[in-house]
Amino acid sequence: MQEGEAIGVLSVLRNEVRPFTPNELESMRGFADQAVIAIENTRLLTELRESLDRQTATAEVLRTIASAPAEVERALDTIAKVAARLFGASDVNIMRLEGGVLRHAATLGELASAVETAFPDRPLDSSSMPATAILERRPLHIADLSAPDVRARFPTARLPKKPGSVVAAPLMREGEAIGAIVLVRDAVRPFTEMELAQVQNFADQAVIAIENARLLNELRQRTEDLTESLHQQTATAEVLSVMSRSKFDLLPILQSVVDTAIRLCRADEAVISRLEDGLYRFAAGNSLSPEYPEIERANPIAPGPDTLVGRTATSRAAVRIEDAATEPGYALKEQIAVGGLHSMLGVPLLRDGEPIGVIALARRRVEPYSDR
Repeated sequence: MQEGEAIGVLSVLRNEVRPFTPNELESMRGFADQAVIAIENTRLLTELRESLDRQTATAEVLRTIASAPAEVERALDTIAKVAARLFGASDVNIMRLEGGVLRHAATLGELASAVETAFPDRPLDSSSMPATAILERRPLHIADLSAPDVRARFPTARLPKKPGSVVAAPLMREGEAIGAIVLVRDAVRPFTEMELAQVQNFADQAVIAIENARLLNELRQRTEDLTESLHQQTATAEVLSVMSRSKFDLLPILQSVVDTAIRLCRADEAVISRLEDGLYRFAAGNSLSPEYPEIERANPIAPGPDTLVGRTATSRAAVRIEDAATEPGYALKEQIAVGGLHSMLGVPLLRDGEPIGVIALARRRVEPYSDR
């Protein structure tokens, strides 16, 4: 008896007619009480051990998230490993919802790897367990995967041939599902209510990891944008300062423009060409190669498609060349070989919509210029 409720029975039998005495009956009650104590101690110790395991697992995941908040893949891999160990799962899949389809973010186990290979992108419909959990916004618990009704419900799912138990829990952020975590046991061992709650806790930790990485990336991008904006404003101020000091001397102004542009746009060569007598002639430049400005001065450029300056002038718009060494129709291969240049950007100098010059940038590496 435990707190007035019967939790079991202690039976003692003799193979002869010899009734138990009152003292023996009293001893039996003592043994029964000792059995209750043993059962209760074991239950409490088991609960304590399970609670300690859960707290240790949670701490391990949170340490990983805290140590590398921007590395979401590492955090999700840790969640998969810790969850597999804590719940005795043979396979774990963490999937993220991107563009209306589910994509694998962390995979552990042979079955999970096979599912990732067979279904790299899963449609968001009721044909799979993780998608069903997402659509229903609640955990999906299946006690036995080999049950006929399970195979009828998920006919296209890659289910294990032998019996097992599975749970799929959605990753919820502000009421919206952004993915799912799936755990599979390779034996019929249904998840308890406490385990289901802990699985949802792992799903919440996955959301924290994903959100941390997203917010940090947004913060980093914002910081980079602000830094770049500051550099742009500083560069503009530098050029305007030169203009104010050199009102009647054009060369220092153009030189300031190319010097600033080469630094701001991480270029290796920068040239401004001015339109004179129908040709674009070298006006100012910044180069790592002493020969390159001389080549530019000796070769005025006519408008046309076979040069960066010519294309830019003709199009009256910015022109990007990913790699001049392999660009079809680009004629000045010799100059490119001398300068060792690859990615290029040309921007026209327009006055009343008409080109009066071109500023051209080039990199000694294949790294196309961005819109910014």
